Amino acid sequence: MHFLPAPVDSELFKIKNRKKAREKLSLNKVKKIMLYAGRISYLKCSDILKDLIIKNPDIQFILIGRMMDPNIKNLNVKNIIYFEKKSSEELVDYYNASDLGFYMTRSGGGMGITAEELLSCGVPVIIPNNFELPEAEGIYQAPYDSDKVNQIVRNFFNLEKTEREKLRKKTRKFIEENFSYNALKEAYIDAHLK
Repeated sequence: MHFLPAPVDSELFKIKNRKKAREKLSLNKVKKIMLYAGRISYLKCSDILKDLIIKNPDIQFILIGRMMDPNIKNLNVKNIIYFEKKSSEELVDYYNASDLGFYMTRSGGGMGITAEELLSCGVPVIIPNNFELPEAEGIYQAPYDSDKVNQIVRNFFNLEKTEREKLRKKTRKFIEENFSYNALKEAYIDAHLK
């Protein structure tokens, strides 16, 4: 048995100008933005996401995916923008408009393609700490604890803007070296031909 992570299309999911992406999507040019894309359910840590939304009214949360958690659906807050679905081409702009990604999940044993796409677009991401991953700046592995995840969020947004910009390049480089089609091509060929 071979374990091979899903490769990300780093030609499609790439860093673009954040200001232009926000302008195109009619998003506030200076507001802090966090993005989550995927099914919005307990298995995808919607309970932690809900706590983040409530505790951080100064952050705009963009949620893209099927709404399966009534606790988020019924939140009476002003810091959520919700879409049930977006194409890959549209996601590229939403990723690039974001400062930080949230991709905690209670299922699966890997990082997840959404987290890879975010990183490929230069967006640091919060993921669970229940699997091993090469250490990389801009990838925040966290326990299933909303207070600890919230501390990561607060620490991230307290970084200087120049530091956050450096993280964009580092996350992109990490994906290119570890999860892009080029990085995984030989492993896939070996697995399929042996």
